[in-house]
Amino acid sequence: MGPRRKAAASDKRSKNVPSTTAVARKKEEPSLPLELQQLMLQQFTLAFPFADATDLKDVVQVVKGHLYNRNFADAFGKPEHLEAYAVRWSASRALGYADLLVTLDLPATQLVFDSPEPNREESKPVNVICIGGGAGAEVAALTAVIGRRSRIPIEITAVDVADWSHVLSKLETALTTAPPLSAYASEAAKAANKAFVERETLQLKFMQRDILADWDATLRETVHSTELVTVMFTLNELFSASIPRTTKMLLELTENMRIGSHLLVVDSPGSYSEITLGKQAEGEDTERRTKRYPMQWLLDHTLGEVAAGSWEKVLGDEGRWFRVGQGVGARYTIELENMRMQVHLYRRVETK
Repeated sequence: MGPRRKAAASDKRSKNVPSTTAVARKKEEPSLPLELQQLMLQQFTLAFPFADATDLKDVVQVVKGHLYNRNFADAFGKPEHLEAYAVRWSASRALGYADLLVTLDLPATQLVFDSPEPNREESKPVNVICIGGGAGAEVAALTAVIGRRSRIPIEITAVDVADWSHVLSKLETALTTAPPLSAYASEAAKAANKAFVERETLQLKFMQRDILADWDATLRETVHSTELVTVMFTLNELFSASIPRTTKMLLELTENMRIGSHLLVVDSPGSYSEITLGKQAEGEDTERRTKRYPMQWLLDHTLGEVAAGSWEKVLGDEGRWFRVGQGVGARYTIELENMRMQVHLYRRVETK
């Protein structure tokens, strides 16, 4: 679920591997160790235990139906719907996001180094804002890449229009608490049983906001303090809701993000947003009054032309694949999906 809505579309497994740009994909195989992928999935299982797989699939089907009909109020109107969404869609997306993050050269998040960058205070946490991150995929991915792999403390603020607070609370507990063990567990098993990350490594906050509404001082200050803003599978939905208001939101980011911070946008490839031009006369063909804009064009136009000189585009990839590792998810409660995405990374620069 994005700041206003989030589609649940993913790409099914395919034997055909599309080409991707070399700069965006350094490896065709998953960059994340398979063991880490399994541990990430385990966090969703621990956070959102359903009575059995049948119960989960039944709820998922209900959510799917509401999403198909764009009935977002009912799709995300019950706690069990939110949890089913997290298990079904957030888990596989978390794997894809983490695999992407470890390939990006982002100094703020230490994604390519095993040790902190020079001159960085080890106790200083990485600060990230996830617009549309209420469903937890970004939280799990960032925690895996930064908190677990780099052992750098991370502060994540998820901003979403729906109330995902209880979902994020459960996920945070799973990530920072050692899994329960059987009363008959061996001493060796007890000694080896640890949380995914230490509790002090992850600080998670949730802001329930319509990101397209007027920003308040708190939101502006939060954005100004961040090193990385992510907008994952959300921006096209925002443009579809309102191109003018989404443009205004991107300009708010431009005004409030610090020099040197990054904006990472991930969405479905080939996403288009449609606006109506003028007033439609009675009986007039609707096609004559609408125009479709590629999300990528709207994004580049806003940051590159409207906010000219404020951003450097670091990366643009129109069609990148993440494929679930062989055997990963074999014991997961529901089938996982591969994911195809477009990726755009920008660095905020000083306006000349």
